Parts: sequence; structure tokens; C-alpha cells
Amino acid sequence: MMLSKLKRLFAKNGHSYLYQSFNIPAVAVVHTLICWLCFQVGLFRLELGGFIALFGIFWGGHGLLLATLLLNNGKSFVRSHLVLVQMVWAIITVLISAYYVDQMRSSIMMMFLAIMTVGTFHLQLRGFLIVAGLGIFGFGLVLYLLSQFQPQTIMASSQLLQEFLQFGALILVTGIFVLLGTRISNMRQQLMNKNDALTDAYDRIHEMAIRDELTGLYNRRYITDILERQKQVSDRLGQSFAFCFIDLDHFKLVNDTYGHGVGDDVLKVCASLIEGSIRSIDYCARFGGEEFVMVLMDANLADAMMVAERVRSQVEAFDFSKKNPGLALTTSIGVTVFGFNEALEVTVSRADEMVYKAKAEGRNCVRSVTAPLNIAVVNRTKVDRAS
Repeated sequence: MMLSKLKRLFAKNGHSYLYQSFNIPAVAVVHTLICWLCFQVGLFRLELGGFIALFGIFWGGHGLLLATLLLNNGKSFVRSHLVLVQMVWAIITVLISAYYVDQMRSSIMMMFLAIMTVGTFHLQLRGFLIVAGLGIFGFGLVLYLLSQFQPQTIMASSQLLQEFLQFGALILVTGIFVLLGTRISNMRQQLMNKNDALTDAYDRIHEMAIRDELTGLYNRRYITDILERQKQVSDRLGQSFAFCFIDLDHFKLVNDTYGHGVGDDVLKVCASLIEGSIRSIDYCARFGGEEFVMVLMDANLADAMMVAERVRSQVEAFDFSKKNPGLALTTSIGVTVFGFNEALEVTVSRADEMVYKAKAEGRNCVRSVTAPLNIAVVNRTKVDRAS
């Protein structure tokens, strides 16, 4: 389960997410190697069993935090706080090992600066101050504990001076890291904000490109692309779809009598009624003027007729006269199904002919026609043979 989740995270966030997640464990690997070298040359004041137990605890914490970080679904706010906890744990492990190391404490504390570097990818000023304060206070505590319980390791005059100089240098360098890290982190955040703004702008432009400005439905260009894609699916898999052509009856009279403002409101109402009549997998669009279309996925002629009749009855029943006395509206709808491997123009034309038939038979009705039998049967056979 965890492996599959990692795969999804990798697919969603790419190399960057995993790279950032493993920064602290990478520092921990180097820290472990340095401590192991110190142990090998006799500069680590623990026996082998104690060393293994201590670093077993260290790596248990690293593993738990890494797993939690990877499983948080990439939420940036949660991730930044988890990274802060990860850094705090890594600093604690460095400080504990610094207590047990003789003469090489400065090398161990270099790991603290490496951990601070990781913070430039995640932390703001508050996080840097927490990490810096922990490191400086913790190292001061380590020196105090050594003076109390291991005085022979630091109380020689030259050794004591060296420890104080290293402590002072650590404070100065940590301050520089906080200033630079905060600046870099702020620059990174600004770039992320600009990138988010660009993404939002692209999404808005994309929506504007595929939506009808007045009704909010898809526009003719986009529904044509949908039809092309659905045709490819249908020709390959034999999964048909229905196409409905909707025309508002006497709409020009509405504009001439009540004005174009009222006409626009009528179009919006009709668009809402049409959109509310279809499933989430279906599509509807304003095709032009007072014409709308519906593309009903994996639907036969009977299914499409039910949807079209629902649209027709809802438009007829809607009380447009509340704001505009005397205003009523009906629709003429043509319905057909796609014939396998036929040109889309043929399908659209067939539905359009049914609209003209509905108008010729008195309007406010639905008329339908299936795909020519020879097209449906012959091409259905081709699909069956191919499969």
C-alpha cells in the first residue's frame, strides 16, 4: 500500500518532492558515518552495543518522520511543519552524539549547519529561529553537561579555550545562516506565489477559451473537440453516443419584443435547465445564437429521447412571465446517435434535420432518428472483428 502511494506521489510531484523528503535522512547518513569513524578510532565514548542502540533509536525516529512526510499527500502547509519536526529531531541526534564524541565535536556540529541548509527549502523566519535556538542552546547544554560529568574532556586550558571559540563561531555562523536562509526562503516563496498566480491565470484563460461567455456552457469549439475525441473512442471500442440539437422556438421574437437583455436572461435560464438535465459524464454547449447541443456518453436513442424530453418539458414549464409578462418559451429538439466510423458532420446534420422536422410539425417537440442501419451494422461488425 505504501509503495503504491509513493508511486502516486512521485507521479504527481516528480523528483522534487522525493528529493526534498530525503534531504534530512541524507544528512543523517553522513552524520552516522562520521560518528562511526569516531567510534573506530576510539573517540566515541560508548561500547559497540551502546553505539548500535543509540543510532537504532536515531534511525527509528528518522524512519517514522520520513514515512509520515511521504504519506501526507503533498500538502505544502503540513509538509513544511513535518520538515521542521524532522529537522528538530536531526539536531537532537547531532547534539546527543556531540556529547559522546571527544576532539571531533566541531565536525559533528557541522551537521547542524547542513541541517540549517535544508531549511532554506521549507522554513520561514520563525522556523529558522526555532532551529537556530535549539542548536545554539543545545550545544551550550552539551558543553555544560561535559563540564559536570566529563570534565577531563574539556577542562584542560587549551581544550576549554578551543571549545569556547567553537561555540562562539557556531553562534556567528548560525546567525549568518538564519539571515541568508530566510532571504532565500522568502525568494523561493515569492517565486512559488508567482508560479501559482501564473497557473491560476492559465486556468482562467483556458476556461475563457472553452466556455461561452454569456451562458457559462462549453462553446462550439470545445464541444467540437469533445465530439472528435468521442468519435475516436466509438470507432475503436464501439461505444456509441447520442447527439441532441436544441433550438429555442421564435427566439428572435423574444429579442424583438422584450429586448436583447431579456433575450440574454432567457438564454442563461435555458442553459441552466439543460445543464441540470444531464449526467456528470455528459456535455452540453451553446452552439451559436439560440442553439444548444448535448453529447450524451454511452447512450442509446431511447436514453437520449428521455433526456431531450426532460429538457423540452422543463423549458416549457418554466415561468418566464414573472419578470416579463406574457413571455413563454418552447424548444424544438432533434436527437440521433453516432454511426460507427461515420463523419461527425453527418451525425450533426442528421440531428439538425430532426430539428427542422420538429419545427415543421408544430414546434415544442422532440424528433429523433437513428444512424443508418447499414452504417451501424457494418461498422459494428468491423469493431467486433477487431476486438
